[in-house]
Amino acid sequence: MLNIQQTIIMENIKEFIEYCKSFYFGSKAVYPLQNVSHLDFVYACNLVARRTDIEFAADSIDRERVRDILESVGFKEAN
Repeated sequence: MLNIQQTIIMENIKEFIEYCKSFYFGSKAVYPLQNVSHLDFVYACNLVARRTDIEFAADSIDRERVRDILESVGFKEAN
């Protein structure tokens, strides 16, 4: 069973994923990435959110880190 702190962290990550999706995932995204799957996207968001060497703020800097991860493995912005 999850405690309250774990539940809050999970909700923050879910909100961060939705925030990032609005920029990079799907046809309505501001800067959609080509051929990225939902699983790839969620994985990249979780990598950023769970890093221990930086503070996770779920802000635009973290959002750009997600984009950088996805671009580093070959996903490109759709034209």
